[in-house]
Parts: sequence; structure tokens; C-alpha cells
Amino acid sequence: MSEIHHTFCRICEALCGLEVETENGSITAIRPDAEHVSTGGFACVKGLKQYKLYDSPDRLMHPLRRQDGDGPD
Repeated sequence: MSEIHHTFCRICEALCGLEVETENGSITAIRPDAEHVSTGGFACVKGLKQYKLYDSPDRLMHPLRRQDGDGPD
């Protein structure tokens, strides 16, 4: 069952309102929120493509800890 979450983009200072549709905990769509008080249905491409960040195989899922001898010299 899909759910709609009302939130905002945190990438830049505009803080555009977003509607995020999820299904089984995964993002299926991101749309501008027409009812958002400041942006009234506008969102730039950075906010609308955020789902690519969450689905990226390069995304860190937990903090990394440097081990002895690991890292730059």
C-alpha cells in the first residue's frame, strides 16, 4: 500500500515543499507539494531527483570507523 508523506527539500535555502510517495518503505515518487505555504507547487530538479541518492549503491548506511593503519599516510 502506498503512502504520501509531506516534507521539504533540505538541499538549498529555498526548502521547497515535497510530496513523497512510498511503498513498502521505498520511495516510488517525489512531486512538488502544491499546498506548501512558501513554494506553492514549485520544486527544482535537485529536490525531485533525491530518490536517486537514497537508492544509490554508494550510499553510506552506517558510520565508518578508521581501523589501525587504514587511511591516508
